[in-house]
Amino acid sequence: MCCPVTGDSLFRGGVGKTWSDADFASLIDDVERKVFDRLPDETWLYPDHGDDSTLGAERPHVAPSGHTWRRAATRGADGSGRLTAHGV
Repeated sequence: MCCPVTGDSLFRGGVGKTWSDADFASLIDDVERKVFDRLPDETWLYPDHGDDSTLGAERPHVAPSGHTWRRAATRGADGSGRLTAHGV
């Protein structure tokens, strides 16, 4: 299995910035379904910027029992009004 380059969609610690609650829900749903549901924990991810990680390291944050990214999402942490799960 090759390693996904996730661009600005998935980072170590969360998904990328979005502009609305609906956009955030769509992005995190897509990441769960298209990445986490299909690839093994050993898969490395390479975001556009920031540290590399593995899906196994990030999976606990999106697992149904965790969903820490959904709970941590805050509006405008950087003063922009954008919604982000990790403040990047």
